[in-house]
Amino acid sequence: MSRATLTTLAGLVAMVASGCSSVTPAPPADALFTDPALTQHDALPQGASSIPASEVDTVDTESGLLEPSLKPVSTPASELIPDIYKRGYIIVGVEQSQNLMSYRDLATGELIGFEIDLAHEIARDIFGDPSKVAFRYVDAANREQALSAPPTERVDVVIRAMTMTKGRADNVDFSAPYFSTSAGFLTDKDSPVTTVDDLNKATVCVAQGSINQYRVARIAPGATLITTLSWSDCLMALQQQQVDAVFSDTALLAGMAAQDAYTSMTVISKERDYYGIGIKQGNDNLTRQVNKTIERIIADGTWRSLFAEWFGPYLATQGPPTPLYQEDQQHRQGRS
Repeated sequence: MSRATLTTLAGLVAMVASGCSSVTPAPPADALFTDPALTQHDALPQGASSIPASEVDTVDTESGLLEPSLKPVSTPASELIPDIYKRGYIIVGVEQSQNLMSYRDLATGELIGFEIDLAHEIARDIFGDPSKVAFRYVDAANREQALSAPPTERVDVVIRAMTMTKGRADNVDFSAPYFSTSAGFLTDKDSPVTTVDDLNKATVCVAQGSINQYRVARIAPGATLITTLSWSDCLMALQQQQVDAVFSDTALLAGMAAQDAYTSMTVISKERDYYGIGIKQGNDNLTRQVNKTIERIIADGTWRSLFAEWFGPYLATQGPPTPLYQEDQQHRQGRS
């Protein structure tokens, strides 16, 4: 039974239960771009907005960008980052609804996922105790600002599927990459939207603050963009047939697909990105400390174990991305 059939049945049940005839009709089964009347998007999630992709600037979408970071050092954390060490915990900005990456377990109320485990590994290397983490929610549009926010809202680092870009590197320092991913889009399994060309006629959802809005504008300028406060809102909009597709990184799309068996993911392999941990500019010692953890989990097999645990059933991997350090670049340039 398709989602459209279930939606129709749900509408009939609601009509019978209410005992009245003036019930909002169920959405059609066809893709939204076949029905111009649905471009009003009256029932979109709170905070969502609509804009033609052709009106979005297409800057900052370079694929495969890898920002050089700072090389780890052997200095103990107590000397390298004394303020955080004396505080006794590290404050990490995260998402709480990105399935597999960083989300709240409804049964236990705990935050879990690949990025949550990464935060615990950073705490392990600083304090010898992986539990010494204070998580603070930051939304996609405010990841960079959270590093310089007032003390009650500030975080030490942001681990929230932050793609490395030149524009972001002007505002934050990045760790070495901890994840690489391709771009892609998620649709219903029976959707006629199966190619990038189809996106040109479709309504496409992205989270506010994501570089994917610029990417959609570049590769599918005929699309209508719906921007939401979170990726979970995008999935909800797809499930309610308010959008035709969700365009994001395959790591995030895999989490959505794991939540909804009616969806299908299309990968755009030539569009590749790297996630880095965001750190306030100039906090070099913290960057080196974080990179110490990333190097360690790659060397001791922890990275592969985490990937297998969270993404093994959904994504293939060539292994962790190779770090690029400023010191190595300078050394090579000095020899040339």
